[in-house]
Amino acid sequence: CDPLHKEKRDKLAKQSYGPQITEWSTGFARFSDNGELWYCVHLIRKNAPWINKIFLVTDNQRPSWLTLHKQRELDITVVDHAEIFKDHLDCLPTFNSQSIETMLFNIPGLSKSFVYFNDDCFIVKKTTSDDFFRKGKPVVRARFAFKNYVLDRVSARLARRWLPKGYNGWRSWVKKGPWPFFVPFYLDIAHTPQSVITRELECLYPDAEALRDALSYRFRVTSQIAPIAYISNLAVLRGAPLQLRHDWAYFDPRDEMHLLRKLDAMRTDKGIKFLCTRSLDTFSRSGRERIVSALGDILDGPRS
Repeated sequence: CDPLHKEKRDKLAKQSYGPQITEWSTGFARFSDNGELWYCVHLIRKNAPWINKIFLVTDNQRPSWLTLHKQRELDITVVDHAEIFKDHLDCLPTFNSQSIETMLFNIPGLSKSFVYFNDDCFIVKKTTSDDFFRKGKPVVRARFAFKNYVLDRVSARLARRWLPKGYNGWRSWVKKGPWPFFVPFYLDIAHTPQSVITRELECLYPDAEALRDALSYRFRVTSQIAPIAYISNLAVLRGAPLQLRHDWAYFDPRDEMHLLRKLDAMRTDKGIKFLCTRSLDTFSRSGRERIVSALGDILDGPRS
């Protein structure tokens, strides 16, 4: 853990942000480094060679393994938060991934479309650009979920046998979401690398005041719009292709048997192209070792 980053985080965490702030928003697991980024970047270069430049957005940080030689080899540009927050520097430092996502469109040299990764998302099979964009529109990976929380919980429980775990996204934005009020569902976005049209992200907030309000939260809050989830729902309304077939796996740190089943599926099912691990330090020691071993096998194996 970066001690300077932790010092800044601890200082802000002591301030009162109201009941919307949870322990999960400020917890250690959200900010720890267990080597996920190293595998994330190297697997991009192995299984998505069509991706050009990689932008690594950090809070004035550089991973210890990212030497200048390795940076040139992997074609990585390190981007500081100050470069993308521009006129909103007073909202820094921030430890809110949703605020950072909101400002990604300001990355210098960013393409008109890009693939957004969290460090715990990995490409484990060969991909092409068609896996992410088709006819200029983003491919959205998701499942249908009810806006009504009770119905959503009931449907998830009834469908547990055939719906995998592994979806991510806040429900808070549904009230302000793009779907008409009479539509009972929305799309729960899968925790995979996300296809993004830069312009859609840039136009997410209608005015400067709304943007300022979103950026004011230094940690994630339940009332904040999840920007990637929002524009993905909007993209489907506008005709973007929707991928309901589950070409991703998601590891659950609470269930060792679930982990073993998913590891086996990832190895044997050629249709699984993406993997999400969440934070490795939430797994048992044996679980972490199994996951790291599997990622190493994928990376060291023949190029897909």
